[in-house]
Amino acid sequence: KLREYLAKDGHGKIILNSYLNNKQCLKKNVRNELGRIVLHREKLELLKEYTVGRPLEQFIISSARLQQLAKEIVEIFPGEIESTYFSPYTAYKDGTPSKNSSGILWEHYNYIKSNLRAQKILNSKKESQKTAEETNVVENVIHSDEHLKWLKLNVAPWSTVFQYWCATYDVRKLLFNDEKFSINDYFTLFPCLKTQNGKELLISDFERSWTKQGEAPILDIHNNWNLVRSCLISQLKLQKKIIDINDNSYLLLLDRLPAEDHAPIIFHLLPYLVTPRRLGRKRKSESDEIVNRKITIQEQRDSFFLHVPTEAELDETIHKQKAKLLAQKLTFQPIAVYVGPLVKPVNFFVVVDDTKYQCHIEYASKQNS
Repeated sequence: KLREYLAKDGHGKIILNSYLNNKQCLKKNVRNELGRIVLHREKLELLKEYTVGRPLEQFIISSARLQQLAKEIVEIFPGEIESTYFSPYTAYKDGTPSKNSSGILWEHYNYIKSNLRAQKILNSKKESQKTAEETNVVENVIHSDEHLKWLKLNVAPWSTVFQYWCATYDVRKLLFNDEKFSINDYFTLFPCLKTQNGKELLISDFERSWTKQGEAPILDIHNNWNLVRSCLISQLKLQKKIIDINDNSYLLLLDRLPAEDHAPIIFHLLPYLVTPRRLGRKRKSESDEIVNRKITIQEQRDSFFLHVPTEAELDETIHKQKAKLLAQKLTFQPIAVYVGPLVKPVNFFVVVDDTKYQCHIEYASKQNS
């Protein structure tokens, strides 16, 4: 336990004595020294697995562990504040910018990693590669992190699900990036993702991945949708290649519709603003020569956006899309689906793997970003 460690360590004894002599209060420099000692112990424990000459691929102290250490410090030194030592990443649902992890322990943790990289004990981010050794590290953390264990078994209460989801971001990111784990594996491992509230977890991860400390998300298209919408409409009006009669009608319709009805039509016309890539295709000849062709506007559209007349046709449309991609040796990516007419659709879904999230139309800007 931390209390016993401090009582035996020379520097720990000095800190305990300072607390008693300073009216049970720790000065700023003493707090920093305490953080250094606590993380030094964690470092030594993790380095037991280090082999000289073979740099580590990962050096992980989970958010759950840092939070536990902060709680132990507060128990040992009454009057200290837990958030001074560690405050986990926090995502808000009301549009308030997310708060990144912070605190003395967090700062020392990042300082230790920086030093280990400088000493060639820990591989730099650029040098790190997906190896079997790294996978073992990830799996060991997955099995040892109590929050992750809980998430693998529970889908409620939702407040706890959301709290633990945010606390395990760093470890889950490693797992998600592991080539051995597919999206299906990820969704199976965390059943909370298959609930309708699961979309909140995905949005939380997205915003955290694209947020600088203390700032709004870099790709904050949702909150800046009015500006993005105006720019896209302006660019669409400049396009001379919209020769399809129906698509031209949709473009003209934008001027007569209220702003809240623009999103489905804009996404329908969006392929006209994107330079199409070319696909290899076999000729029907004896040589089986491969030739390139431009993908069509509809093929571009189907890659990120589906439109079905009724909800009864939703599953069949998705099944056909997956079969088409499989034939082309491509994977099924998250996709938006509008149900009903493009002008005031009756429903909107975001399909990820086999999970269909029913969303408000406003979620379109986030999903398609």
